[in-house]
Amino acid sequence: MAGPNTGDDVISTIRTEVKALQAEIMAEFRATASAMREEIVKELRSALTLLQTTVSDHADKISSLETSQNEVTDRLAELEAQCASLAADNVMLKAAVDDQENRSRRQNIRVIGIPEGEEGTNPTAFMGSFLKEVLGEETFADQPVIDRAHRALAAKPPPGKPPRPMLVRLHYYQTREMILRASRECGQLSHKGKKIHIFPDFSAALARRRAEFRDVKAQFHQAGVKFGLVYPAKLRLTFQGTVHTFDNPGAALLFFQTTIRPATERPDNR
Repeated sequence: MAGPNTGDDVISTIRTEVKALQAEIMAEFRATASAMREEIVKELRSALTLLQTTVSDHADKISSLETSQNEVTDRLAELEAQCASLAADNVMLKAAVDDQENRSRRQNIRVIGIPEGEEGTNPTAFMGSFLKEVLGEETFADQPVIDRAHRALAAKPPPGKPPRPMLVRLHYYQTREMILRASRECGQLSHKGKKIHIFPDFSAALARRRAEFRDVKAQFHQAGVKFGLVYPAKLRLTFQGTVHTFDNPGAALLFFQTTIRPATERPDNR
């Protein structure tokens, strides 16, 4: 038969064993937690090191890209400056070439209205007699000296279409000026019932520049203002005793609208 304290002893023993088990569990938990913490810290440090390496690598790449961008920007600015310089040189060279082309045409005239084929097989001889006949013997006692003459270099037009211009190179510049002056003084020229027009022979570029003044010239003409289109492409006029020269039709039109039109529309000028 057990003694009176046997139950208490059992409880005490159980408590002791439970405490020991708890202590063992806690020790194992702490050991496991410590190992896990160390492993996590190790992994975090490894990941952080990798991240730092990646960030550093990216920083180097960004720095390299910024340097490259600066170099590209500088190079682009240099190329833009060179392009602007080349564009200016191109404009200057085109102007020089156009000027040389027009100087080479100083002895040329362009005759409009001669029917196709009328010049026959010897257009140079034909144009000598043609100019003398059209402008009259008061202009040419003898036929003008012509170096060469030919149709404009274009496809022959079909029947019913306007004929190609006849290009004529005079031997002397003075003869060309005489022809143009006589053409202006004679007014409307004709030959065998066909209207004939005689113009200076300019390059295509200069012809376009001069043609830009067509509309504003018509307005000056309607207003009774005397004007002239001087070489290469400048409109010169005299208004109220003052000579005005315009390099572009816009400036000439503005002058007409702000100065000439108001003056010509006054009651005392009607």
